Amino acid sequence: MYYTDPKTMEKQDLFRHGNMLGFAVFLNIIVQFSSSTLLLYLYMVIRNKSFSEAGKALMTDIPFLLTMNVVLTLIVLTLPFLLSAFILNYKLNHLISLKRPVNTLPLIFIAFGIIAVGDLLTRLTSFLFSLIHLTPTGPDFGTPKDLSGLLFLLLTGAVAPAILEEFAFRGVILNALKKFGDWPAILISSGLFAMVHGNFVQIPFAFFAGIGLSLCYLRTKSIWPGVLVHFINNALSFILLYCYPSIPKGYEFLPDVGLLVLFGALGLTGFVLYYKKHGNVLTAEPVPSFFSTARRTLYLFRTPFILISVIVFFLLAVLALFSFEGML
Repeated sequence: MYYTDPKTMEKQDLFRHGNMLGFAVFLNIIVQFSSSTLLLYLYMVIRNKSFSEAGKALMTDIPFLLTMNVVLTLIVLTLPFLLSAFILNYKLNHLISLKRPVNTLPLIFIAFGIIAVGDLLTRLTSFLFSLIHLTPTGPDFGTPKDLSGLLFLLLTGAVAPAILEEFAFRGVILNALKKFGDWPAILISSGLFAMVHGNFVQIPFAFFAGIGLSLCYLRTKSIWPGVLVHFINNALSFILLYCYPSIPKGYEFLPDVGLLVLFGALGLTGFVLYYKKHGNVLTAEPVPSFFSTARRTLYLFRTPFILISVIVFFLLAVLALFSFEGML
């Protein structure tokens, strides 16, 4: 009879989980990479335009772009992650908690506070790139010209991502990795969440947002508070876009600064409220393991598909950094 010692079995389990979930993220990144070409051909067929006509018209047809983006997001944030959960022998009702949350308000506040840290680091990253005369590019959703345009952006850019991304990254990835400890699960799921955003502008912000949303999920024991935080964060970005034209010249920075201060204050309040009742929100319950938390995180990170995803992300982000749009 073949015998495998428990330490080796745990290492193999770490490898299997990291590789399978990394494969889901790899598919997500590849689809995003090829989405511009796919959208162009779809636009040619649906709008009955030639290649050159479609190329010029597509970038100004924001409703079409956002609608197709939601469709693609629905596909890449459900099918690969459902497949991964199935292969890893998880049932969705065991992964995704839809029950009534606990400790909701302090954790929502804490999530906003951690998001504020990510926002500061993203601004610092942009500043550092500007010192070497590089301008990282982020997604351009256009500026809504009227209330109907704003509502459309909220639906496609706030409601859909809040539900689908929480399902994929907090529901499937975070919960599948939780058996190896809270912090390996939080760090790996947040890192993968940052990578799928595909550019250097968003990666610090998305990584810290992932940490805040992961803590929100784990400590409230429900997906709904994270969905709410995710929606509010995205929605505020679009509302600010809508309001910017009416802000007096020279004062455009005030809404951003105000939100940053508000989020920071909410975060500090949340940490204090949670600490008084439950202790340090960052403290994780120990899990039985032959390896340290750092070692478990490293074993998950260095699986082939996660490493491939990191390399592909880096290459795409560099291309975006140097604005090689014609190559995408």
